[in-house]
Amino acid sequence: MGLVQNIKDNDYVSIRQAIAKLGSTKLGPTSSPAYAGLTLTGLTASRLIASNASKELISTSLNSWLSGTANQITVTDDGDGTATLSTPQNIHTEATPEFSGITLSGLTVGSVLFAGSGGTITEDNTNFFWNNSNKRLGLKDNTPETTLDVAGEIRGQRLLIGGVKP
Repeated sequence: MGLVQNIKDNDYVSIRQAIAKLGSTKLGPTSSPAYAGLTLTGLTASRLIASNASKELISTSLNSWLSGTANQITVTDDGDGTATLSTPQNIHTEATPEFSGITLSGLTVGSVLFAGSGGTITEDNTNFFWNNSNKRLGLKDNTPETTLDVAGEIRGQRLLIGGVKP
């Protein structure tokens, strides 16, 4: 952007015109200049830019923008400005994570869980019912009075149901 023509020595008219032109360009404290490119030599390459307490631009690592949550997400500084996010255990589709307890919302109390089609956990509270108070499984009965014992061989041999021999 050319502000003025070449200023000659002691050419106060050209100097005043140059100053007036500078004053009319948008370079003041409320301006929003646009640049085709900008190099700030005090910053580190390939880092995020932030401002410090003095409102100066500084380089930061991604790790300084992220924080983990205990036993949920771990943030590790990779030392090159990047960060790695991880969980306390593997959770990919082939993983076998362990939990000390789990709550599945939307289930009916007393229903029996099954692995449905595609391995989806599903429930049955019509044919089977678990009575947690007396630790009994009911077949089409949500208040079983006795336990269901099945023992022996099922191929026409001995079969013990409900403690009574056939």
